[in-house]
Amino acid sequence: MLLDTSEAELVQGGVRLREALHRLNRTEVALQESESRHAFLLRLGDALRVRIDPMTIQAEASRLLGERLLTDRAYYAETDEAQGYIRIRTAAATIGGLSAAVSNSRLCISFVPATAPVAPIAAPTPASRNP
Repeated sequence: MLLDTSEAELVQGGVRLREALHRLNRTEVALQESESRHAFLLRLGDALRVRIDPMTIQAEASRLLGERLLTDRAYYAETDEAQGYIRIRTAAATIGGLSAAVSNSRLCISFVPATAPVAPIAAPTPASRNP
């Protein structure tokens, strides 16, 4: 069955409307993500501004990051490639509070390249791990 001109125009209009609504939806999602990220950064800045001690700053940043990512722990780590280890000096943040953790782990060069910046590392929650 062939469509006449007016029916074809209606179909094309419907397709254009669907595409416009899809673009609008993607824009709304991007805006919500941007606002959420901005709110987190403001909350992080407010929480860290009053702290002086580097270890409490790292601990609080880890805690807030863990909450944001819904993980059971998040760490700050320093890598010492010459010595071949990664040192986690900061308190390990859990959703329920902070528990002190200082540990050294062997450095895996293939996992942490020398050019990689030191950044917060988030661990998956137990629910997201495979059994």
